[in-house]
Amino acid sequence: MKDISSYEIDISDIASVSHHERDTTLEMTQKLLVSLESHAEEKRELKKNIVNLEIDLYKDVLTQCYSRKWFTQKYLNNNFFRNNGFLIMVDLDSFKAINDTYGHNIGDDALRFISNQLTYLGAEIDDERIVVRLGGDEFCLLIHENHTLEEIEKKIFELRQEILKKHFVTKDEFVIKVGFSYGVTQFNRNDKYEKIMKQADTKMYLNKKNKK
Repeated sequence: MKDISSYEIDISDIASVSHHERDTTLEMTQKLLVSLESHAEEKRELKKNIVNLEIDLYKDVLTQCYSRKWFTQKYLNNNFFRNNGFLIMVDLDSFKAINDTYGHNIGDDALRFISNQLTYLGAEIDDERIVVRLGGDEFCLLIHENHTLEEIEKKIFELRQEILKKHFVTKDEFVIKVGFSYGVTQFNRNDKYEKIMKQADTKMYLNKKNKK
C-alpha cells in the first residue's frame, strides 16, 4: 500500500505533464497564428497583383482612363447594358486644330489634361464618375442611376465650365485651353449598346453645333 508521499509525487507528476501540454498547445497556437498571418499577407499581395493586372489590362495607356475593353466587359452583356445609369459622351473641341498647330505630342498632352480633369475635378463631391476613353479624342462618363437627367445635365455643364477656366502649358510655353462638347443619355438594363451610343452621339453633336 502506497504512503501519502507517493501520492504527492504522483500529483506533482500530473501537474507537470499538464503544464507541459499547455506549453505545447501554446506553441502550436503561436505557430498557427504565424502561419495564418503569413497566408493573410500572401492573400493581400495576391489581391494587389490582381488589381495591378486589371489596371494593365483595362487602363488606357495614354490617359490612364478605363479603356473601351473595360467598358464592354463590365457594362455590357452580349451588347446589352447590364444595369441602369447615365452615359455622357464627350468629344474634345478643336482637337484636330491642336494637333495641326502644335503637333501630336501636344495633342497627347491635351488628351491627358482633359482626362485628368474629367476624372478628378470635383471628385470630392461627386465620386461616382467613371471615365472611359473610347478612342481618339472621344470619352464617355458613366454615372450611377441615383440621379435625375436634369441633375446630370447640370453636373456636366458645371464641370465643363470649370475646365474652361483651366489651361495647360506646353514645353514651348504655349498656353492651351481645352473644351469639349457632350451628350447625356440614360440607359436601362437590357438597352442595346448601339441605341444608347447613337442617342448620346446625336446630343453631343447638337451641343457642339449650338456652340458655333
